[in-house]
Amino acid sequence: MIERLEDFPREAALLADLMLVVHALIVAFVIAGQLLILIGWARHWQWVRNRWFRLAHLATIVTVVLQAWLGRLCPLTVWERWLRPRRGRRTLSRASSSTGLLGCCTGTCRGGSS
Repeated sequence: MIERLEDFPREAALLADLMLVVHALIVAFVIAGQLLILIGWARHWQWVRNRWFRLAHLATIVTVVLQAWLGRLCPLTVWERWLRPRRGRRTLSRASSSTGLLGCCTGTCRGGSS
């Protein structure tokens, strides 16, 4: 078992990168899902009306909106920021992190400490 992650910078870097990939997949799911729903509605695709797909898509959007309204960081962002210094490199700033950049682009960026 790993007692101190600082002693394993490579593993910390991989975990931080994994958090970033998961973020990208969530963003892709929201954007591509919405586009496919709109295209599928126009083309009468039945699979875009699947209840579980629509609920998962809606739940993801609601979660992101609530986090923005409440001024909360996504747990993935928190974990990524915790892991980055443990890999021996400085942490990313809010504006250059995955959700920080998106937040600043959408007007939900709340500079300063989190």
